[in-house]
Amino acid sequence: MGHEKQTNTDYLWDGNNRSDDHCFVFQYTLSGSGAIKIEDHLYRLTKNQAFWIEIPSNHCYYLPDDSTEWEFIYITLFGETMAQFYHQLTASHGHILTYPEYSPVIQFIFKWINKVEQEQVKNSYRASALGYQFLMILGESLEENIAQTKTVPKPIEDVIVFMKRNYAQDLSLNDCVEQSRLSKYHFTRQFKKYVGMTPIQYLTTLRIQKAIELLLNDSSPIETIAEKVGYQNGNYFAKVFKKQTGKSPTAYRQMQLSMPVDHWFID
Repeated sequence: MGHEKQTNTDYLWDGNNRSDDHCFVFQYTLSGSGAIKIEDHLYRLTKNQAFWIEIPSNHCYYLPDDSTEWEFIYITLFGETMAQFYHQLTASHGHILTYPEYSPVIQFIFKWINKVEQEQVKNSYRASALGYQFLMILGESLEENIAQTKTVPKPIEDVIVFMKRNYAQDLSLNDCVEQSRLSKYHFTRQFKKYVGMTPIQYLTTLRIQKAIELLLNDSSPIETIAEKVGYQNGNYFAKVFKKQTGKSPTAYRQMQLSMPVDHWFID
C-alpha cells in the first residue's frame, strides 16, 4: 500500500502483464486525474474517484497525456476471502466507486498507511486483520450506498438493525424472518437483492469483524470470544473464522512474525 504522486506519462500498469499473482487493487484519487481502461470501457478518474480491480485481468491504468499529475493512495490485498468479496461487490457495484475524502473507507486507508510508517503492524496476522476490517468497511459503505440509491423495504432495514444490535445472541435465520414479518422465501430473496449477500452471510461478517477486534485486544479465552460474538460452540466458531479469514483464531492471537510484513505492504 502507499501514497504516490505521478507526473510522468510513463506511469502505466497493464493488468495482463504484471508479476503480481491473484491480487486486488483499490486505488483512490486525491488530486489530478488518471485513467483506467477495463475491457472496452475507458474511465477518467478525478478527485474522490477510486477503481477496484483484479490482477491479472484485462485492464490498464495510466497517467494520460493531458494530465499533469495523478496523486492517489492505494491498497493491494491477497487471498481467497478477498476474492470472494471482490467478485461479490463488483458484481453489485462495478469497478468505479466515488467517496469523499472524509469517508470511513478512505480515512481507514490513511490510518493504515500511518500505522505501517510507524511500524505498528508487527506481523502478518495484524495485517490480515486490518485487511479484513477494510473489506468490512468497504462492504458497509456500499450497503449504505444501496440504501441511498434504492428504497430499501422497511422489513429488510429493520432486520439489518436487528442483526447489528443482536449479533452476539444465538440468532438464526428464523429469528430474522420473524423480525421481518415476511415469508421466509420472500425475505431471503429481498435481503439478497438489497444487501448483496444472504442474511446468514451478512450475520457472519458482522460476527467475524467483531471477533478479530476482540482477539487482538481482549485476553479472554477463545471459547469466551466465540460466545461474545454469538457462537455457542468454540470449535464451530474456529472453523467459521478460518474459512472467512484463512487463519485460526489462535493464530491471530499467538503466532508472531510467521510471514514478512513486506509481503503485504509494498512501498
